[in-house]
Formats: sequence, C-alpha cells, structure tokens
Amino acid sequence: MPPPTLAATGFHACARSTRTVGGPQESPTGATHSDASAAGLKGTRTPSLGSKVELRMHLPSVSLRESVWQAVQTYRQALAGSPAEEYLATRGLAVPEAGRFGFGYVREPVRGHEQYDGFLAIPYLRRNLRGAWSACSIRFRCLQDHDHTGHGKYMTVRDDPPWLYNTAALQSDSTTVAITEGELDAVTAELCGIRAVGVPGSTVWKRHWRSLFVGFNEVLILADGDDAGTQFGNRVSADLPNARVVSMPPGQDVNSLFVQWGKQALLEGIS
Repeated sequence: MPPPTLAATGFHACARSTRTVGGPQESPTGATHSDASAAGLKGTRTPSLGSKVELRMHLPSVSLRESVWQAVQTYRQALAGSPAEEYLATRGLAVPEAGRFGFGYVREPVRGHEQYDGFLAIPYLRRNLRGAWSACSIRFRCLQDHDHTGHGKYMTVRDDPPWLYNTAALQSDSTTVAITEGELDAVTAELCGIRAVGVPGSTVWKRHWRSLFVGFNEVLILADGDDAGTQFGNRVSADLPNARVVSMPPGQDVNSLFVQWGKQALLEGIS
C-alpha cells in the first residue's frame, strides 16, 4: 500500500514562537548535569553548590552502573527467539539496525528484577567521549495482552529518577533532533534517519533537560495524536524556543504510523 498524503494521515505541525526561557544565566539542576555527564556531552554549565548535592544523589555509583550493565548483557543474550523479539517484530523493530539499542528479554531476572520476569528490557545506554558504553538504567515493558492490573504497561525500577532515552543522539553532528513520547518511538525515528531522544512518558518531561537542546537549530516534538500528546507537545515546546511540534495523525504515534505507512510517510510528515 502506498504511503498516504499528508492530508490523509492527518499530520499537524506548528512552530513555537521564539522567546526567552529562563535566561542564559540560569543554572541547570544536577539531574541535567548528570544526564549530560553520563552522555559525555560537552559545554554543560557548572552547577551551583546545591545542584552538586543533587548531582551526587542522581548520578549512579560505579557499582550500580556495573550491575545495571551486567543485567543489560544478560537480558540481551536472551532476546533471540524470545517473546520480546516477537513483540519487537510486530513494531517493525526486530531488525539488525535496532541491535545498537540493546533490547533484551528478562528470561532469568537478576536480583531485584523478579517482578519483571517475561518483560522486554529497554536499557538506557550512555556513551562517553572515548566511545565507551554503559547503562544508567533499564525500563521494562510488559508483553502480556491484558489490562496490566497491578502494574503498568511500562515499569521503572523503584526510586530510579527519570532519564532521557538515547542521549547519544545529542552527540551527533546533526543540527536537528527530535523528542518523542517513549523509547520505542525514539528508536523508530532513529531507524528512519531522524536523531531522536525519548521521554519515558507523556507527563515526565523535566524542565532542567532544556539546556541539552539549546544548541540545535530545531527540535522536533513528535507528539502522539491524542490529548495526552497535545499536552506533551505544549509542555515541552514551552521550554524550548527552537521547538516545532509535529502531531501524529489522530490515534497514531511515531511507531504505529511507521508500521502502517512506512518510513516515507513519517519523513514527509515532519518535512
């Protein structure tokens, strides 16, 4: 089936007017600095003393990073032939190009992950300036087709702070970057040639993340085609003077549009 026209897909895009966001002298919080440090980003401003305290609270310890990395490797090795791989195939993501995102399957949970047995594992990978990879966190996606009573469809380890997904996109030479609702939408955008980071939920955007995006010519907010997506687009773009909101067709998100209509439909929609 050929891709639809823009009118047929129901794409809607709008640019935010340029305005001052907090002023250039405002320091980011420790969480922003820790995300930038973990991603190996240059040019982050030095936090205040209070922010340094918060930075120490949010930056994972060496032992924690090592244990998370070991879990990533364990789950990744269990992906082949698993229900998680089958699920990724339904989302158009069981392709070799998606291997760099380190998806895994929780076949044998490590200590503390017992409640995620049988889940898709989505690691939050980080790359430093020397090119070495690590992981600051893992989120989990339930693969059962039920109403998820007693737990969310997506789950985060208890007391783990929100992180941006795929911060390696911020280290590229691209002058444009996208922000999506969720990890799988970010991966989908990346596979279509759009550098993208993901926010783990439509209500999770943190204002201190805005400093990571000020150096880009344009930031595309790829919002889901529903009320929550509209609110997400408004919330994020209000903090970014270089933002342009691109709303998916009604009832669609980045991944579902890609699965139904293909890469070209997404690229045409944001052009």
